[in-house]
Amino acid sequence: MKTAEIKLDLHNKIDSAGSKQSKEIYGLVLNYLNSNYAIEEWDTLTEAQRASINEGLAQAEAGLGTPASEVIRKIRKKHGLIESKDLWQDISFEEKQEIEEGLKQADNGEVIPHQEVMVKYQKWRSN
Repeated sequence: MKTAEIKLDLHNKIDSAGSKQSKEIYGLVLNYLNSNYAIEEWDTLTEAQRASINEGLAQAEAGLGTPASEVIRKIRKKHGLIESKDLWQDISFEEKQEIEEGLKQADNGEVIPHQEVMVKYQKWRSN
């Protein structure tokens, strides 16, 4: 298959994908493109940096790593800091995209006034 045929086939498949599939494809493509950049960046690291990264990966694969959330919890406890809950980190990629899309719509004035929504959905409200 020639490059032009591959691009056309990909375009057609993406064009026929639903909203959820489109978002998943977008994430996969971004991850792929970002991983290519990361490979190039690897070449700019010193031997010591590469060794440290490889050591960390080996430790993580052996189950010796500590999750970032646990490290943050321990530091907060050690320094007497209050626990804060960042809900943004607890929601899915899809939910984040939906929120960002809604914010863009609001910025563009693509909103429905509250009163209009309340009138439209009055039948589901309990008084």
